[in-house]
Amino acid sequence: SIVFIRDRVAKTLRSGFQGFIGQAETSTTAVSLNTEAVLLLNALISQGLITAYKGLAVNRDSLDPRQWNIAVSVQPTYPINWIYIKVSVGNLGA
Repeated sequence: SIVFIRDRVAKTLRSGFQGFIGQAETSTTAVSLNTEAVLLLNALISQGLITAYKGLAVNRDSLDPRQWNIAVSVQPTYPINWIYIKVSVGNLGA
């Protein structure tokens, strides 16, 4: 379900970034966080949980310099709930 996918994406991202917690910031922190996010999101695509993502943003928090904010929009893999079939009946001509 969509709720399951949303929760799994959040859990996967939290787990993926756990290794950064408590580490000292370096000049490559932003790049490292962005790279990790791309790897995690592409893994979620490979697993079939999402089909696309966009708007990935990795920024240091403006109020607390110890916090980094990561935002992204994802498109879940939608289930097929309906199939609409349209049939026309009539003289099809020559």
